[in-house]
Amino acid sequence: MGGETTFRPQDRQQLFDMLQEFPNTLSISAHTHLQRQNFYTAKDGWRQEKPHHEYNAGTTSGDWYSGELNAQGIPVSTMRDGTPKGYAFLNVKGNNYTIDYKVAGQPDDYQIKIYHPKVVARGRNTAAAIYANFFMGHEGNKVTYRVDGGDWKPMVYEQAADPEFIQSLGRWDNADELLAGRRPSAAEKSTHLWKGAIPVKLDAGEHEIEVKAEDMFGRTFTQKSSYRLESAKEIK
Repeated sequence: MGGETTFRPQDRQQLFDMLQEFPNTLSISAHTHLQRQNFYTAKDGWRQEKPHHEYNAGTTSGDWYSGELNAQGIPVSTMRDGTPKGYAFLNVKGNNYTIDYKVAGQPDDYQIKIYHPKVVARGRNTAAAIYANFFMGHEGNKVTYRVDGGDWKPMVYEQAADPEFIQSLGRWDNADELLAGRRPSAAEKSTHLWKGAIPVKLDAGEHEIEVKAEDMFGRTFTQKSSYRLESAKEIK
């Protein structure tokens, strides 16, 4: 039910009018080849106090089976908002529900993708950052991070293109020879992306990043990564 360029607002309003007497509702949509959560309120024509939740589900084909080939010879096919291809489970118990997104070929608890530089100059400020793509997330979720087991700090929500997806497009554009498969589609702004600063005033060597995110159902997920600090190289 997302953007008004792809549907007629009067049709959505007709659906909202039909659902106004039902206290427990959920809409599921797809075919956008990205993943997002939408919440509708009175300003959108929804006629209840509790917002209406629409889950726009990711796809098993990802970005139309595009991208470089993985170890199995299958296109990586990351979606345009940085969501890995996969599928979802809707779990209903009484009038409550939860939704689980399963990334194809990954463990069930793989819910966050972390992106950052592999190596950073020690003690030198950098515009580079730590990004967390929380696949089932949306604005308002609590996403925090810490380095080397330190204090948890909030990450900042921002709607932007997933940096790893942008990097994948660069590999296609800068290749001297054609890559197997098909170039991915243009990037779309992700609605589940968070950003944090990289600590550079630490000892040289490896440093562990840990990201923690809480979904709309009160469940917490974590993911780890690491980066390396080295002394800045002087220009000769």
